[in-house]
Amino acid sequence: MIHIPGDPPLWRRPMVVRRGRSVRLASDPGTVADEARVALFARVARVPPFARHVAVDVEVVAVHPRPQARPAWAPREAWASGKRIPRPVTPDADNVGKAVKDALTLAGVWADDGQVVDLRVSTWCAAAGEAAHTVVTVCHHRCDREWCGICW
Repeated sequence: MIHIPGDPPLWRRPMVVRRGRSVRLASDPGTVADEARVALFARVARVPPFARHVAVDVEVVAVHPRPQARPAWAPREAWASGKRIPRPVTPDADNVGKAVKDALTLAGVWADDGQVVDLRVSTWCAAAGEAAHTVVTVCHHRCDREWCGICW
């Protein structure tokens, strides 16, 4: 299990850079920084590398900072309880998943993020007093969809 403190990592669209007649795509600096941060925590957690062509399952729980005031999308009762609530707004869960997969490729957890056959991403608004963070669990793929018990 990899615990990453701070705001969840995000994949942002590449920027188009023009110089004279040439055009190229450049990664967003925020995406590069987020991926480097996730890769660092993956290395610190000592996630063992998966061999090429091994199917991998990944679960990502992204906890975003809790806003000061109740957002319009948050049910009053859930907000008043102070508990963690689902966050159905941008940034999208798939952008968190893309950033995590790219970062774990950078960290050498797998050879190619195409090895991920089951990716589950959930985004939450933090509970009262809870800090923003992301938890990533990486495991060999299991056909019966059960975690193997030695997940990272």
